[in-house]
Amino acid sequence: MTKLHKKSLSKLSEKVLTSHALKYGMKTRSDLMIVVTCEQLENAVTFTVIDNGGGFSSEKLISDLPPVESETHHGLANSFRRLQMLYPTANMQLSNTDDGGAKVTLHVARA
Repeated sequence: MTKLHKKSLSKLSEKVLTSHALKYGMKTRSDLMIVVTCEQLENAVTFTVIDNGGGFSSEKLISDLPPVESETHHGLANSFRRLQMLYPTANMQLSNTDDGGAKVTLHVARA
C-alpha cells in the first residue's frame, strides 16, 4: 500500500486506545486526563495516547505487544494485529510516563 487509509488507522487506533485509557485509567483516578496526538511525518504516521492513570505493570512493559491470552489488554493486542495486516511495518510501543501514566505509541511507516 502506498497510502495510509485514514479510516482504518483511525478505527484501529483512536477508539481502541482511548477506550483502553478510559477503562484502565479510571480505575486509579477520578480526574483522568487523556492526550491524543497524531503526527504525520514524511514517511510515517505516529499516533500516541497518553493518560495520567496508573500506567502499565512491569510485566506488560517487558514486551511491546501484550499477549492475546492475557485477561487484560487483549484489545490492544488484537487491534495491533489487525493494524499489522494492513500495514506490516507498523509497530506499537507501551511505556509509562514520568508521572506514572500509560503511553501507547503506534508508528506506521508508509510503503
